[in-house]
Amino acid sequence: PEARDTLERRRGTFKTLVVGVRSLPEQLSPATACTEVEKQTLELLFDRLYHVERIISQGQRYRPQLATALPAGSLTASINLRKNAYWSSGERLTAADLRQTALLMNQADAAGRSSLWRDYLEIPTLEGNPFHVNVGNRQGLFDPLAPLTFWILPEYYRAKQLQRGVDPEFAKAPLGSGPYQYVGRKQDAGKPFALFQANPHDLRQGSNALRAIRMIGWTDASKDLPRPLPHVILDAPTDQLPALKGLGYVEKNAKNPTCVHFLAVNHRRATLTSVSIRRAIAHALDRQALLNKHFCGKASPGKYHAAANGLFPPTSWANAPAPRVDAPNDLYQPEQARSLARKAKEESAKVAWTLKYPAGEPHVQAACEDIARAIAALLQEAKIDAEVQPVGLPPHALQKAIDERDFDLLYTSAESMDDPVRLALMFDRQEDATRAGGGNYLGYDNDVKLHELLRAALQHRQFSAVQESMQTIHVHLHGTMPIIPLWQLDVHVLVHPTLQTPSLDPRAVFANVRAWKIAP
Repeated sequence: PEARDTLERRRGTFKTLVVGVRSLPEQLSPATACTEVEKQTLELLFDRLYHVERIISQGQRYRPQLATALPAGSLTASINLRKNAYWSSGERLTAADLRQTALLMNQADAAGRSSLWRDYLEIPTLEGNPFHVNVGNRQGLFDPLAPLTFWILPEYYRAKQLQRGVDPEFAKAPLGSGPYQYVGRKQDAGKPFALFQANPHDLRQGSNALRAIRMIGWTDASKDLPRPLPHVILDAPTDQLPALKGLGYVEKNAKNPTCVHFLAVNHRRATLTSVSIRRAIAHALDRQALLNKHFCGKASPGKYHAAANGLFPPTSWANAPAPRVDAPNDLYQPEQARSLARKAKEESAKVAWTLKYPAGEPHVQAACEDIARAIAALLQEAKIDAEVQPVGLPPHALQKAIDERDFDLLYTSAESMDDPVRLALMFDRQEDATRAGGGNYLGYDNDVKLHELLRAALQHRQFSAVQESMQTIHVHLHGTMPIIPLWQLDVHVLVHPTLQTPSLDPRAVFANVRAWKIAP
């Protein structure tokens, strides 16, 4: 590989992809990545058994990645692994790596753990063939491939068995089987950039593959976008679109069909256990006005982004239609909010909350400050002694606060919650899920009706039955508001004309990076 790179440099054919990002990646383990760019970067470094593609014009579908084909079997998925997948260290990826990944995900004290392997999947067993694995389902599932889209980690890292997915050394210098390996941060003319180089042991690399990737930070397209211009701009703010398009960029698939932003509520706080106070907050927020003011940009109010009325994306099949629930833009009901706030005064005469959010994005900060003021004003009007303090934290500090349950209200997001398994994991009421580091960071564990509805949704595989169950869950969540739904933000990915790409999934931009080409 080094000789090839040298030859390509001499010929002038060595291609480096330049990507403009809002912040440089720091944590590159699947267990610790939390910023948008870090999550996108995982596609460069790691593989899954199956990758879910979400192309707007084609819908959702699965394609094998480390697996050679879609699985055979019903409750037990019989899976053959690719024999040409190698870690960037040169070691071959085998079923033992898959098993170790499952064990790491199943650790009872791991931060960010879920109950996926406890409740839905059997830990894979090794049966002699290093390229075959059986993954048992503990029950039939509506979407049996959805749980098989986790990232695969190596069994060994630096000659030792990897003991934790959140290993800090691994997160800083990960070992992956994807098309690229992370080299680290470098400097160019005094400006830092994150450098990725082609995995020298990736036999799936095409002859026209890009040999290196540079990620470069920027904030304002008219002031600090590096020259020559980056080939790709990830997650551009909407108000930057006119300037970027003026530079020749073309937008690819702005819509984000899976992610919903909301205020997470810590139900361990006595003042937030009141349904009245949560519903009052939900009805007090003018989502469309907040979107227009802080996210849409002056030139495009109402053109981008959409209000949400629950955990499911507004266009999801799982959404209950009006009038079973309020339509997203009808959720703002000031009079109803005031009435509920007055009722809540009987339960809580004084509240003092923080509203924590990820620092670094002015749009998010300004929106959260307005939300905090709106909540405080509503409660104060109802004669409740109320203080709501917005607190911005660096993304990884915010993730630590979530793991340690150190928040009252929290601006966050979740993806694909119309998958019954994901939804059930979020509200898992077993002790290992609700305590520090577990998947149920909300602490919402005493809603018997919700758990009955979740069990019903998980028992069906016929679409019409699952849809009815999920819509009933939506109605129930709308009435109890364990989270406060906000909106769905479009993800803007812009490509320079010098770069040729197939269709892009805005949530997995680099999924088909092997097929990208830079024009001569």
